[in-house]
Amino acid sequence: GTGMRGWLLQERELHAVVQYIKTFSYDGKGFRSERLKVKAPVIAEDPYQDQEQIADAIVLGRELYHGSFQCSSCHPAYVDVAQLQAWQAALRPLAPFDSVPKWSENYNTVLLPPDFLRHPMRSVAGSAGHVGQLDHDVRDIYRSVAFGLQGPMPGFVHLGEDKVWAVAHYVKSLADQRQGQEARALRAALLAAPDVSPPAPAPADASAADASDEAVPNAEQPSASTPASSAPDPLQSAP
Repeated sequence: GTGMRGWLLQERELHAVVQYIKTFSYDGKGFRSERLKVKAPVIAEDPYQDQEQIADAIVLGRELYHGSFQCSSCHPAYVDVAQLQAWQAALRPLAPFDSVPKWSENYNTVLLPPDFLRHPMRSVAGSAGHVGQLDHDVRDIYRSVAFGLQGPMPGFVHLGEDKVWAVAHYVKSLADQRQGQEARALRAALLAAPDVSPPAPAPADASAADASDEAVPNAEQPSASTPASSAPDPLQSAP
């Protein structure tokens, strides 16, 4: 996200600050323009309700995150290189398990997409669940993935609402582990995994080259007793 720190405000206080900031715009302009009012995004119904369905969604979302959604082109990858290749997913050649800094024209600065295992998501509500475990709002994650964020992140709702929900559940499963033992273990395993490079191209078939030579009819070959050229040897003619 941006370099701005987060503030722990109550809902009433946060609303008051937002309303005060809106007064910086002239009447009828900017935040105070009726014409430019943005409608609240429509959140589709989550098709994954019980624990078994959510588990299936996480498995699907894991592949979509690294595959067709290409989330790991900006955010870190959370599977090893061999799995990325098996899914035919795009692989960043440098530091695939770290975030990629992105230039934002809106903020005129460089933004760092969050690593869900290590960084908080400022656009997503999160609270402590049982035994101190984080419990992020999956609807907020869906909104961010479906409609994007102002800055370099686009929306992906055009790829299908059910698929977006699957990715949202997968991201939640990562974010809920943030800075925990499981998160540290997963990152350590990824960093320790061997690099799997693409296979080298097969060498040229020598027999095919020989066959192409034989296919040339009446090719003149110099004999052992005939010089290859009648031109004088400059080394012999030199004084």
